[in-house]
Amino acid sequence: MTLPDPKNYQKSTLIPKLSPINPNLDDIETKQFLISFKHYNHKECEIKQLKQSPAKKALVVLKQVGSLTNLSEFRPKNIKTSLIKATGEYKKLFKTLPKSPDIDLLEFDIGSAERLFFFIVSQIFYLVAIKSTHLEYSKGRRR
Repeated sequence: MTLPDPKNYQKSTLIPKLSPINPNLDDIETKQFLISFKHYNHKECEIKQLKQSPAKKALVVLKQVGSLTNLSEFRPKNIKTSLIKATGEYKKLFKTLPKSPDIDLLEFDIGSAERLFFFIVSQIFYLVAIKSTHLEYSKGRRR
């Protein structure tokens, strides 16, 4: 494939210096997160075992996430996340995730052992699981 020669174009066919902007297009920088359960891992989720305080904290966090527009806004709202790797007992959380190197599974502490697991793609907050028990990195590893 070759590029067209600009000399063969008439002035009227060139792209104008100012292009109209569609006011209906949302700016992704200001669009709030949408919360999705598409990749929810029902087998690993322990939401029924949550005690009152962690359950309430999980709901508060989900409510906050729905009003945020960027991952950098999490820390000021006291939502401190940690990156999770597919090792040890954590492997089972990755079963429902799309196979993509661009997906980072994150966790947020909602109690002493309770965790909320999620990932974000294109302004969508995908809730993967809520665990009432702590998972070990070392379990399942061979020495």
